[in-house]
Amino acid sequence: MTHAWSARAIGLIVSLGVATMANAAFTCASVARRGDVDPAGDVFSNRFDEQVAVSPSGAVLFIGRPGGQRQTLYRYRNGGPNAIVARDGDPAPGGTTFGRFASSAFGRLSINSAGNAAFIARLALPGEGVFVDVGGALEKAARTTDPSPSGGFFVSFPAMSAINEANEVAFIGLTDSGPSGIFRYDADTNLLVTVVDTTATDTLGRPFCSFGEVGLSDAGLAFTATVGVPNCLTPIQGVFTASIAGFPAVTLAGDPSPIGGTTFTSFVRAPEVGASITFEATVNGLTYVGSGIFSAAGASKIVAAGDAAPSVGGTVKKLGGQHRQTLAGTVTTRLFLRQTTAKQGIFLYDGSPEAGVVKTDTPPVPPFGPSSSYRTIGPPAVDETGAFFAFRAKMRDTVAPGSKTGVLRCTQ
Repeated sequence: MTHAWSARAIGLIVSLGVATMANAAFTCASVARRGDVDPAGDVFSNRFDEQVAVSPSGAVLFIGRPGGQRQTLYRYRNGGPNAIVARDGDPAPGGTTFGRFASSAFGRLSINSAGNAAFIARLALPGEGVFVDVGGALEKAARTTDPSPSGGFFVSFPAMSAINEANEVAFIGLTDSGPSGIFRYDADTNLLVTVVDTTATDTLGRPFCSFGEVGLSDAGLAFTATVGVPNCLTPIQGVFTASIAGFPAVTLAGDPSPIGGTTFTSFVRAPEVGASITFEATVNGLTYVGSGIFSAAGASKIVAAGDAAPSVGGTVKKLGGQHRQTLAGTVTTRLFLRQTTAKQGIFLYDGSPEAGVVKTDTPPVPPFGPSSSYRTIGPPAVDETGAFFAFRAKMRDTVAPGSKTGVLRCTQ
């Protein structure tokens, strides 16, 4: 089975080209780190979550535990003011209180150019919810036991997209009795609608059986799902998009991949929508078995395990978490490397791929001491314009205490 990869068919721009960034120098700064004082006067411990988000103005959304105690969601603007969005134990919209916020294995953080944020949180009572902070006011998009627009009541929210510039967020919602699906919340109108659910079919008439991950940007919406071939007793996974024509498949498991002699076997993490749809997939063939990031524009490979690493030499050992794509098409991702002292880092792929920051780089001086070093570099957050990327890092600091974890923001 072969599917058209042309982005024209799904209403997107086909070009992946962007302004060249070759040999660009990236300047990084510390947003928050162990020993800093938060807006409530508490001192940050080394406990920062791996997930962060960054806006086109450089505002950073992150999770920390000052003093190692209450988990707290922060919004630090580029130049201030800094603020606490919510804390474990604070009242949550709709009743009860917040429990645990999004972590690397649960939910996603995002923030747009207005500084409005979206996140998933567990609640003190059994359940969880999708929440939006607009202008400093928290709103509930949906929570456990709320009625679903498709029928039944929500029981969980396995995945959520980023918030776009229209203050919309999309999420996967599972229900107790009605159809599960993808739903979109508009924080400006407080309207929750169904995008697609398990009563719908793709453009070839195959029924949707389940939904995996969803990506949303100002360029559109894409998602992973399974469809029945011919019914949900024999489902097959694929990447799909929402268009005026319905829900066409970008590609399905079993389709040929751009790596010669291989086919796609599964799709992991959320697709990203920018100048094209990009997605991470595992592939299998007689000469290659591995994973990579691929683009729907021209049926192309962006990067895969075994490729040469740009700027620092060596080869890609494996991918390192959710990739991000700007509206112009630059793909940013963490990679783990072999045959190079760089070991791991954040890499940008456009017309001239390059390293953004790698393990052998030096953390910004100040606030870190001279000859300090990175121990680990987390997956990147990227704003949709490509002006900034941000990440959590663990560092060996030459200024005591030597072990420091923090959140950094980088720009050209």
